[in-house]
Amino acid sequence: MERRRFFGALGALGAGTIVSASASAQEAVACRAGDRETPHPITNAAAGADRMHLPIVSLPARPRLGRAFDLVVRVGEPLHEQRIDHHIAWIEARYGSDRLFVCDLSPDVPFPVVRVPVVLRRVDELAVRLFCTRHGAFEWRLALTPT
Repeated sequence: MERRRFFGALGALGAGTIVSASASAQEAVACRAGDRETPHPITNAAAGADRMHLPIVSLPARPRLGRAFDLVVRVGEPLHEQRIDHHIAWIEARYGSDRLFVCDLSPDVPFPVVRVPVVLRRVDELAVRLFCTRHGAFEWRLALTPT
């Protein structure tokens, strides 16, 4: 319910508003090439609290329309700690206007990692949002061009 109230209040800010601690949180991405992940250079440039809240997204380098793949979202490089007073409360992924998944997390979940099979049916933008109980909301966006 807290997520609904947060985004309800966010709607008052206007369409297209991005909430995050820094631009680096919006641009962190890792693309899977074969079995290896190659982090985006901005991941290495982030420091401190920003690095702990980066949503690291793993997906194929060239996703195909109509073909399933695993979308993996991890929070932090290294992974965000899940303590009672400081944890990732939820992670949400959207593709255009469609919600791919929402995952509510508690401090009892040791690692903020979500893996979901996804099928893309059109060219659009992928957005990943997360909420840290101490530092607030972060959002990351990437325009995908599946083949």
